[in-house]
Amino acid sequence: METPWGSAAQRTPPGSFALCESEETATNVLSARKRSVSDKCFICAKAKRQQQSAQPERKSTSGYGNKRFLESPQHSHILKISSILFLMKKWIMSIGIISLIGALYMLPVALGERHTVEDSPSTTTTEKACEIFIEVEGQQEKIPLETYVTGVVAAEMPVSFKKEALKAQAIAARTYALKSTNYGKIAIAPTVARQVFYNKEQRKANWTSNFPGNEKKIVEAINETKGQVLLYNNELITAMFHSTSNGKTESAHGYSGNDLPYLQSVSSISDQSSPKFSAIKEWTLKEWNALWPVKWHASDFNRVQLFINDSGRVERMQLGKNVWSGREVRTLLQIPSTDFKISYNAATGNVQVSTEGYGHGVGMSQYGAEAMASNGKTAAEILHYYYQDIEIKSIDACLK
Repeated sequence: METPWGSAAQRTPPGSFALCESEETATNVLSARKRSVSDKCFICAKAKRQQQSAQPERKSTSGYGNKRFLESPQHSHILKISSILFLMKKWIMSIGIISLIGALYMLPVALGERHTVEDSPSTTTTEKACEIFIEVEGQQEKIPLETYVTGVVAAEMPVSFKKEALKAQAIAARTYALKSTNYGKIAIAPTVARQVFYNKEQRKANWTSNFPGNEKKIVEAINETKGQVLLYNNELITAMFHSTSNGKTESAHGYSGNDLPYLQSVSSISDQSSPKFSAIKEWTLKEWNALWPVKWHASDFNRVQLFINDSGRVERMQLGKNVWSGREVRTLLQIPSTDFKISYNAATGNVQVSTEGYGHGVGMSQYGAEAMASNGKTAAEILHYYYQDIEIKSIDACLK
């Protein structure tokens, strides 16, 4: 039968087996078909292998144990993620290292700023850093200036005195200490030749049960004059002071022969009310002679000469060819003043020396200061009276 593809013996529809007129023919045809399919499959497989081998081999950018492998789409995705994570890790590590370096670099600055804010020197700290210490002979450690002045005022002036007198004494003592020690660089003796000093234990022993009240009064006077000194031409003065004058203070020239403009003789009549204003001391003639390098006879007391200066004190004493200064006589006889008179009592055979005043008489009289304070004078007024043309200023210890 005619078909569009011709006769059945000549054509078969695509993908179908031809209809055979006999079994043998059919078998032969089937066998041939199988061989054709087999050959075709072999050819297709071979072609596929050739096509795959013709494609260039892509090597992995990542290796494990230096082994290379072909990348499939799944492998490529994994590698991309791994690369991103690796780069992120490096970036994070870099940021961390930079941050650490920055932190270490800024640490000293941060600590410095903290120190500046939290521990910045206050006025008190600065003052402590510049504090002056006084070395007192016999004391184990140096003493802060104001503590030293406390001990001097307690030792040199009766605590019963008015506060203004104590304040005047504090300023004079502070000035004398700084001048004598060159701002704490030289030691000072705690004696009447310099300034008497009592430490806290000595003050407690002297005042016993009155210590708390007395100490409070002294410390207040010190604190109210803290750092104040006496200056002349912007220089510390030699702020000499004494207990009681003979009614008139001694000048620097009268005492030592050296004139100082701020240490002139002034009237101090109120000192006559001092319990230390006058005194009498006696010796037997034998005791008297034991003190002198020459032998005295009863008649010598009538011919001894005393030369008096402008303040009423003995400038020098002469016996024959022997001459002594008033200060030498005072030291030799251990009498309180250079304003003295010598007499001999023939009836008793005793030598008598009478004195007026107590101390060298130069500068501020302590009992005179007390009298002025009792009359309402301030510490400044007291000091300007006994020390002429001076200024009262606060020192800057940090500049010394």
